[in-house]
Amino acid sequence: MPTDPALIYGTLDTQGSTAAIESHAGITMAMLELNWASFEPRPGVVCASYLATMRSYLQAYQAAGQRVTLGLGLQNPPSWVFSLPDSTYVDQNGDVSAQADFVFSQAARQAAAAYLALVAATLPLSAFWAIRLTSGGDGEMLYPPGGTYWAFSKAALTGTGLACGLAPNPYPRWRPGQPGLTPAQIDRWVNWYVGGLVNVTSWQMRTLSSLGFTGYYQTVTPGSGTRPGELAEDEQQNLLDNETTCVGAVWDRYYCMLPDKTNVMAYISSVADRSGDDDCGQPADTFVPLTSTEMDSWSATRWISRIASQHGLAIGGENPGYGLPDSLNFHYTDTSATGMMASALRQARSCGFTVFYWAHDVHLWDGTIPFSLYASMIAGMGTSLGDDWVMTDRLRRLIAEMDGADSAVVVMSPHLDDAVLSCGALIAHLAARHLVTVATVFTAAAPPPWSLPARRQLRALGGVDAEDFFSERRAEDREVLAGIGAAAVHLGFRDALFRRGRRGPAYPTFRFDAARGRVASCDAGLAAEVSARAGEIARAGEAGVVFAPLGIGRHVDHLITRRAAQELGRPIRIVYYSDFPYSRTAAPEVGFIRRAGLVPHPWVSGRAENASRIAGYRTQFAGLFRDGTVPTRPEIYWVAANDSATAT
Repeated sequence: MPTDPALIYGTLDTQGSTAAIESHAGITMAMLELNWASFEPRPGVVCASYLATMRSYLQAYQAAGQRVTLGLGLQNPPSWVFSLPDSTYVDQNGDVSAQADFVFSQAARQAAAAYLALVAATLPLSAFWAIRLTSGGDGEMLYPPGGTYWAFSKAALTGTGLACGLAPNPYPRWRPGQPGLTPAQIDRWVNWYVGGLVNVTSWQMRTLSSLGFTGYYQTVTPGSGTRPGELAEDEQQNLLDNETTCVGAVWDRYYCMLPDKTNVMAYISSVADRSGDDDCGQPADTFVPLTSTEMDSWSATRWISRIASQHGLAIGGENPGYGLPDSLNFHYTDTSATGMMASALRQARSCGFTVFYWAHDVHLWDGTIPFSLYASMIAGMGTSLGDDWVMTDRLRRLIAEMDGADSAVVVMSPHLDDAVLSCGALIAHLAARHLVTVATVFTAAAPPPWSLPARRQLRALGGVDAEDFFSERRAEDREVLAGIGAAAVHLGFRDALFRRGRRGPAYPTFRFDAARGRVASCDAGLAAEVSARAGEIARAGEAGVVFAPLGIGRHVDHLITRRAAQELGRPIRIVYYSDFPYSRTAAPEVGFIRRAGLVPHPWVSGRAENASRIAGYRTQFAGLFRDGTVPTRPEIYWVAANDSATAT
């Protein structure tokens, strides 16, 4: 899958806390989504606290060097909007939608225009590279769902209160699914119905342009929609039953009818949705007429891209979000070369996208699918071996060099489970070929008095003796590592919760001390001591590579272990691993990654089998995985970009 240097990569609902890391990895587009109800809870009144939060996100993106796309949040209107005349859609059965109607209601548009003016006054539109355009009531360019047509409000039928530039329903007495019109008349009605979406698009563009916006307008169009041949058949049946036409998703007509295509980006919000087997664009696609039945088998991405090329439009898009729908969740979490992420990037590159956004940013960090996989695919380094993206260039090269030199390996583990939690699958792979020693640093308790978190931990375990508890944990570790084929060495340093300074516990609390990354003054020389012991082990085994924790989660024991690895010095090469399960909810430390020049690489081979090894740490398992299930996710390794893995 070749890298297209012109393609911009981003995420949806970008988190400010990880923006700098993502930018460093080549994700240079952020997306800020507003919520109208939160922004303007009462007419003309901006919520100061919400605005401050949105500004802080924008500042975080800008500080990271990212460009920013704005989501207007019209689909979340404040409650007072629904008291406006004709503010909701009405279908042919007289049912009222829960969505606000910005297509037909002039009153709703006027309220939205006032909101957009407030946005422009408080978040200058010059700060945004693109703005996402939807129908307003929906999060995409669609009428409400439900299988009916939403064009029968008083405004739509009579023209009273109708949005400017729209004609009323050309056949107000006719209802879809009923006889009474010829196919040609029904075709005219379809053009009027789709034209409502065109009109609300043009209205938003004019409004935003008048407020000073000069960037891209992304028209958020999902799915294949109704294609020409299918629409002709439906018109013969009086539009009896077609859920895509009901929502206005007739994309060839929609894009054709846009009167002003300046700065319009055809935005596909369903990239890699498994339509058309996620096929890719082909150079000859531009020569296929839009009326050709050949395109009926094409994916939504390829189809809308072809429409865009017909009209000279830029192209962008996003994948379906997790759970949107649930039927695609397995595809979403599939990290193989046929999974959603790999397929989406292939489609984006082959179809000439200007920008692609992964939906959604949070799922790159919460354990759903690893951020490092996205970063690696962006870098163009992913290598498909069988069905898995098992390695990328630097990690593969490093392991190949180890194989060639028959090099020994040392894995530095802060605690008696961290190595297997974070890199058990890779340890098993390496142990079949190399001498692998897992050197666990903090493996002992201390006599009382103990810190409050230490007492709580022992009490939660039924009041066990601290020494007996650690003896049991050491036995678990030896048993699990022996099953992998790795040697276990326990360095005997005391766990943070049991260490003491001259004035009492080194870390009086877990949350505010041990887990905050503030190393106590009494531990100032501890990293050097650990490094000396680890260095002895590495030299005795002639180890060329040492794996160490990246320190995600900022537990002091993990940071001390990381520092100890840094102090090993050349010629030992250091590879860092993401600390699981901290990596499910916490982000890596941006400054350290930048200073060390690290690039993330996923390892997926053998990950499912590692769950049984983790379960071998019986004293810890229930506390870590309360539902008894270990998330199956790639292990993440961080290798220096200059291919010399010794960090300084």
